[in-house]
Amino acid sequence: MDYLNCMFVETIVGTAGWGWATVVVRGAVSVYKGKTPQPTQANPDVLYCHREGEKHAIIPPILTFANAMAKYFADYPELSAKIKDRAAGYRGENIEAIIAEYNEWKERQQNL
Repeated sequence: MDYLNCMFVETIVGTAGWGWATVVVRGAVSVYKGKTPQPTQANPDVLYCHREGEKHAIIPPILTFANAMAKYFADYPELSAKIKDRAAGYRGENIEAIIAEYNEWKERQQNL
């Protein structure tokens, strides 16, 4: 199993801490499944997104997903617009597919 040890930043409550996470998707933006810095029984595992070269991973916010993640993927305007418009398949529960699409686009951009 592939793991990452990194600094997690909880964007909603502002807490931070170190932890281990399992790699779910690896690419220009990777997805990791791990514990929150302050896990609860109701929410023991969360998905973190980490872009290559960034120091911290982020937790995609639930309440402001469309706006926050549209900004996060602003370098891919078509994807950003789909997320911001809350198009079918471009919501929080689809984060792994969204990141896979972004990573495919990013790879194509690098191969131009």
